[in-house]
Amino acid sequence: MLAAIGVCIIPAGVVFLFPSGVVIRYAVVVAAFCGMQAAISIFSIFAVSMIQQNTPGELLGKIMAYTSALTLCAQPLGQMAYGFLFDRFQGTVYLVLIPSGIVVCVTGLLAAGFFRKLEE
Repeated sequence: MLAAIGVCIIPAGVVFLFPSGVVIRYAVVVAAFCGMQAAISIFSIFAVSMIQQNTPGELLGKIMAYTSALTLCAQPLGQMAYGFLFDRFQGTVYLVLIPSGIVVCVTGLLAAGFFRKLEE
């Protein structure tokens, strides 16, 4: 699922490499981000289930609270980082989106082994 998130980001960047109208770019970005959000939702369900299955009952509340706090704090940091990058690369947003997609894909592929071991 993590690799799928990265795969969804890449077309959103690639569309800016070609001369196309605003409506085409908008449609591709919206479709890519909708696909990305669907993959994120599926991964989130998977991750929360894995955490709950592998956490002792007496620590479950604390671990879930910690996980929730960590993800809620990470979101604004990511938005600030992307805001800075999009401001810096205004005319070349593909330099932000394509590498981000590649990094997420590689991370997802590398994490696949970890998640398989965790399931066992």
